[in-house]
Parts: sequence; C-alpha cells; structure tokens
Amino acid sequence: MHFTNFYNKELKDALDENFSNIVTENVGPFIYSTIKTIRPKKILEIGAGYTSIFFAKALKEIEEEDDFDKKLINEKKNDPNWERRYKLYNKNYQFSSNSKLIIVDNFSKEQHDTARPVDNAIKKLELDKYINFVEADGMNLQKINEMVSEHLPLDFVFLDFGAGAALPILFKFYFERINNHGGYIMVHSTLTNAMHRLWLAELKLKYNNDSSLEIMSFLEPNKIMQNSFTLIKKNIETETGQFNPPIYTAQP
Repeated sequence: MHFTNFYNKELKDALDENFSNIVTENVGPFIYSTIKTIRPKKILEIGAGYTSIFFAKALKEIEEEDDFDKKLINEKKNDPNWERRYKLYNKNYQFSSNSKLIIVDNFSKEQHDTARPVDNAIKKLELDKYINFVEADGMNLQKINEMVSEHLPLDFVFLDFGAGAALPILFKFYFERINNHGGYIMVHSTLTNAMHRLWLAELKLKYNNDSSLEIMSFLEPNKIMQNSFTLIKKNIETETGQFNPPIYTAQP
C-alpha cells in the first residue's frame, strides 16, 4: 500500500480545467509534501487558489493513511509484510480524522481570480469535507479573530496574498495564534520585493540567536515575481524543560 497518490490523472485534470495560468506550480507540491510530513490538525490559508487543492489533497491522504495505521497497531497478530512499519511507529501518536483547512478569501478580484475555481476543483476531487471556506478580507483582523477563536492554536498558517507594508502587523497577529510547540507560518513572495524583504530582514534580526524561531526561505530563480516563500517554525521551550519534539532513540 502506497498512500502518496500525487498527480494522478484525476488531480491533473481538475487542476488543468480550473487553473490554466498559474505561478505556484512548484509551491503547491511543496505544500502537499510538507503537510503530509508534519500532519497539522488546524490549517489556515489566507488567499484561496491553486495551493488550496494541495492542502486538501494532503489531508485526505493523511486520513486514509491513519485509518490503515490504526488497524495495523490494533491488530492482535501483526502482518509480517508490515512488520517494519509497525516497529517504527509511535504507538502514542494521537490519530485524528478531523483535520481541517480553513480558507479565507474576499473574492475581490474581477479578473484572473484564482479563488473561485477552487470550489469547482474541490467538488470534482471530493475534498469538500476537509475545507471550510470563509468569505472575508485577510486584513480584517477583527473578523478573522472571531472566526479562528474556536480553532486555536493553529498548526499551520499560509499567508498567500500581497500584504505589502501591512505584513509586520499581520504576521504578528497570526504568529500569536499558532501552536507554540511546532506551529508553522508560511509567507509567499518574500525575497525579491522590497517591502517583504525588509520585513524578513527585521524578523531575522529580532530572533538572532533565539532558538524559539526557525526560518528557512526558498527562491525560484527563473521568476522575478511571486518567486519565493519563507517557512517559519515556532518552537518555544516547555515549562518542564522537556525536549520538544521528544527524544525517542539514542541513534538514528
């Protein structure tokens, strides 16, 4: 059983039909692999589009994989074909089938709108159950605060819109609402425009020699716009001083 079913014909057809002119063709697969790896429970995406499909597709496959692993762990007699997987599995892992992607978009664009085709694609791919679609402005922090209050802390936030000079304020708002122990924020278009580049430089300076924040940026050198993203992990030490994540083994 191989759970990764990436770029099958059904997915490719849905993307081709709804996103004919796209610039995040590499960011989408990165998101898919990242979500499959870190398994966040509560995801918030500000700005709907091509990447939304990859978030939801990853959540669907995680649920299928978890169902399989729950059965594997609970079987009285282990299947020898899956012995290696059984041995490496974290038996204390908390399975959950209620992972959710909350997408916020104001649908303000009249042309080249990448938000509305998301509806068509998720219905064709039967991904509706993994998504809550909220029509709102990502800069309306009062409304966003009301909307996400019942979902806190957030495990993954993707700021996928042109925040410009407002980015420092927006980042602070969302950063305060992510999981202290391994929450992520991903910001699109950070390296080759002056406003976001300045914000990133100030962020690095603020957290210089501070292990509670990890920052990694990625650049697509073949493009001059929307060609980069920065992934930020928040990892504040626990009050008990325990390792987070914990140490499981002495050697790899």
